Amino acid sequence: MFDRGHGPVLVVVQGLHGRWEWMKPALVQLASCCRTISYSLSGDIGSGERPDPDRGFDNYLRQLDAVLDRAGVAHVALCGVSFGGLVALRYAATRPHRVTSLVLASFSALGWKPNS
Repeated sequence: MFDRGHGPVLVVVQGLHGRWEWMKPALVQLASCCRTISYSLSGDIGSGERPDPDRGFDNYLRQLDAVLDRAGVAHVALCGVSFGGLVALRYAATRPHRVTSLVLASFSALGWKPNS
């Protein structure tokens, strides 16, 4: 997990097959102006978490809850990159009390649905 910087909290949710380390240069820059948190999605080799097949997409929401709880933050600005945009959008829609703002970067088309 990446957690650096001070001030308002920004959480960056990676896309599929995207470990947080791949965005480290951007995360370091963001950390110069705010507390920046990122992590690898459940199921990625670097996440340390195996997704529960019965939970489906909600694995990602549960994981993000755990990331925020571990970081000790109640509410954050949330940025989803690519597939991470779907995670961020669903998280913000289902947990509006935890999200102060939402940024979607390189987000998939709204009609796109991931296959199994």
